[in-house]
Amino acid sequence: MELGRRSERAGFDGLAVGRIAAVTSVILVGSVAGYAAIRSADEGTGRPTAEDTVRPAADQSPLANGPTQAPGLTMPGVFLSVAVDDSGALEASERVRASKPLGELSIVPPPAHAGGPLPQLQDVQVSADGEPVAGVARTIEVTTVVPLSEPATRIELRYRIVGAVDRDRPSMPRQATLSLRPALGPMLERAQAVVEVYGTQVGELLCVGKQKQAQDCSVDLDEGRRTRPIDATSTVLAHVRLPEQTT
Repeated sequence: MELGRRSERAGFDGLAVGRIAAVTSVILVGSVAGYAAIRSADEGTGRPTAEDTVRPAADQSPLANGPTQAPGLTMPGVFLSVAVDDSGALEASERVRASKPLGELSIVPPPAHAGGPLPQLQDVQVSADGEPVAGVARTIEVTTVVPLSEPATRIELRYRIVGAVDRDRPSMPRQATLSLRPALGPMLERAQAVVEVYGTQVGELLCVGKQKQAQDCSVDLDEGRRTRPIDATSTVLAHVRLPEQTT
């Protein structure tokens, strides 16, 4: 059974590598500028208190819940966990451990695919050292500076990513390429990051760094894939198979 699953993934990965390599020539890697959004969270956990807030993707994270060392979890850096839910939506949890206290945050949506709209971050929640950060707008469309009431070294963001899915072709509506980057990555340009994608079948992850060359950076997980530690400013391109019911 496991051999069959691996064989199917191997075929999928071969298609993924070619498709994502082509996408790197049309992705816009760079910064954009904007406004921020938040809803309150339970003290110490960063979990939403309102019923209609984004599902806490990190609670299901294959990597974050296991015994591991990774940037953003056990050492300075960023850990971005992206779940593809049953509707094909992207739910993200981003954790940061800063090497020195941060007095403000600069939150940036991921870069867009050429010809497509700029991605947005919606239903954003922010916590600093376990305390919710209040007074932030609901949607982030461009770079947004969020002041913190007290300097903090542990930051957590929860949000939905909208507009980061590029469908490969009409004849294959379930196959798509995701353009991902930690929202706090651009302000932590000397930090390392790990990005994981799960919740659906995931092909190779390619990382586009400062040299703008795509390199395979993926590590296989039973429930998805994650990158090796990469530069926090890198863009990660993930080829995925979306759920059947996605339109």
